[in-house]
Amino acid sequence: MKRKLFATRLALAVGLLLIFALFTFLLVSRSNQIAAAKRAQEMQIAREQQTAVVDDFHHRLLESAFALQARRNLIDNPVSPGVVVNKLRPVNPIDYVPAKLAKPEGVPHSGEQMLVPVAASAASQMYQDVRKATGAGFTICSGYRSYSLQKRLYDREVAEFGLAQGEAYVARPGHSEHQLGYAMDIMGDQPENNCALGSAYAATPAGKWVRENAYKYGFILRYQENLQHIVGFAAEEWHWRYVGVDRAKWMHDKGIKTLEELFELPYAPDYAD
Repeated sequence: MKRKLFATRLALAVGLLLIFALFTFLLVSRSNQIAAAKRAQEMQIAREQQTAVVDDFHHRLLESAFALQARRNLIDNPVSPGVVVNKLRPVNPIDYVPAKLAKPEGVPHSGEQMLVPVAASAASQMYQDVRKATGAGFTICSGYRSYSLQKRLYDREVAEFGLAQGEAYVARPGHSEHQLGYAMDIMGDQPENNCALGSAYAATPAGKWVRENAYKYGFILRYQENLQHIVGFAAEEWHWRYVGVDRAKWMHDKGIKTLEELFELPYAPDYAD
């Protein structure tokens, strides 16, 4: 009887041990599965984060490429109102001719002075407004100039005044903003002025009005006093450059006087060669 009871208890103990072992095995297996799943999840998150970092890098790189291209289109493309031309930055292509030119409607001009349409329209509106405000307007003495015309003017200026003085006022062919069709030289609108460029018009009520309000029409005074070391040319109170209304207003509001400073470009006091 005792043996039978002992055998029963032994079997029961063995069974309990087996059940405990099985439970332990299942518990460990489950823990391992959870740990493995957690590791897999962490690895997946790490891969996704790494992919996100790479994608972000590629995105920023792509953005930088687009920004660089946009900047080049803005300051290099002669069609752009923001194009920068100076002694270090020639017109590209060198023999560029605007696709379309127009006469500023209602504005007196010496000869056939033309501008690209958007600049011509702005000049026309500015002329109307300055006449309303002051009773006087202005005459466009020079607008678009071809490469060949610029060469003739440059050769004549240098022959008459020497290289140093000539290049202080007249750009070499291919380096003139007039070739873009975005620049105009203006003087008083009286016929007797005969477009003799000088500072006289700037001192008149109309000239002062233009200087104070030209930015509203998209024009900046490109060559101002004491800036030859930046723009390369002596002050010209008659040379107005169309850059677009938003850009001109931004420059006016921020006190930025040159395109070189606006776009953080190298100063251009002299030609490269």
